[in-house]
Amino acid sequence: MTVEAAPTKDINVRVLRVPSRKRPERNKTVMPGTEQSGLRRTTTDALTKKTKPNGKVRVTPKRSHTTGGQGSSGKTRRKKNKSIRIAITLRKKTEEESTESKPKNDKKNLGIYHMGVNTSGKLSRKGCWPDIDSFWEDKTMDKDIMCDTLAEYSDLQYPERKGAENLRPKRCYLQDCLVRGISYYKDFSWDPVKLNLKTDSEKPIEIFESWTRNVKLEEIPINFSTDLASALIEQGDKTVTSTLKKSKLQGHPLALSLMTSGTQIVSEFRGMESFVGVLGNEDEHCPHEVDPETEESIWRDTKSLRSLLHGKPVPEKEGKGSKRVLEVIALETFIKFRVNYRAYFEGDVVSDHGVGLLLGERWWAHPVKDIMMGFGQKNAAMVYEDIELRVFSEIGFKMDNE
Repeated sequence: MTVEAAPTKDINVRVLRVPSRKRPERNKTVMPGTEQSGLRRTTTDALTKKTKPNGKVRVTPKRSHTTGGQGSSGKTRRKKNKSIRIAITLRKKTEEESTESKPKNDKKNLGIYHMGVNTSGKLSRKGCWPDIDSFWEDKTMDKDIMCDTLAEYSDLQYPERKGAENLRPKRCYLQDCLVRGISYYKDFSWDPVKLNLKTDSEKPIEIFESWTRNVKLEEIPINFSTDLASALIEQGDKTVTSTLKKSKLQGHPLALSLMTSGTQIVSEFRGMESFVGVLGNEDEHCPHEVDPETEESIWRDTKSLRSLLHGKPVPEKEGKGSKRVLEVIALETFIKFRVNYRAYFEGDVVSDHGVGLLLGERWWAHPVKDIMMGFGQKNAAMVYEDIELRVFSEIGFKMDNE
């Protein structure tokens, strides 16, 4: 039996080419005395896309845009409380440290404790045109004036743009506007303009004063007939108070507006006995007072002498004479310092040159700090706050016998 092959049909195979993703480079300022490398322009079709069998194209979402933000686990991330943290550490020195760093001829500072201050954290929010304007000193800055500024900036910094058509952008943006369907930043992996606040990298902490000294808190006159327990009860209601003070934040008004959550201040004590400690967080768990005149925030931690002296051994009376003076002594530790903060912009200003294009491309990204530097504007504003901590420790008895 003969089997005949079925007639074949011509099959037209269409090959779909998916454009490769390109990460455009930002335009950078050309500094005097340096050569500029070839300009890398953005491409309007350089998006990450996948072609379905029916010919439709869809954009692949990033992992951070999927449910839960952690792949298939579906677990949501805990939202962190963004704030700036200041940690004040008081630590009793070891014998070796006390010998090496004992202050010479300084009766006020005994050098018993090591005092340190550390800062961490950062505050950020989206930048807007009034923010840019507050940093721009010589003229009012808005999105229209920025278009003129970018035209001047391109003419000064990029020789290949001289005489180019559509040098002045039609519009300028600081971040995507989903209402108008603008997603340049997301599509090209550009950075939206943000305003940040963090401690100054060059001089974050300035310590003005720090010391530890002996102090006398109370005197109790006694004799051989004095009932010491009764005397302590009578005078034991007197209190000892440690304080933490934080001044009002001062400096540039825009930088001040960034401090929305308040500074978190934590005091940590190591190796200190019988102390009155202070923990100063600006929340409902650690209440504080605000001075109506100076607007200082003040935390107080108060303890009675009776509670602090409980279980402390009392010196025995020795020698001649029936009268003695029993003293309640302590170590008073004080530190005063300033925390310096720096507010600055980061991100890209995106210019849209319309359908006329600029050098064959419609959208361009310029780092905002380069634009400001090109016109002699400072991309930084400083603010500061002063903090004082006063703590009492090593509370006990002392009696001079004849």
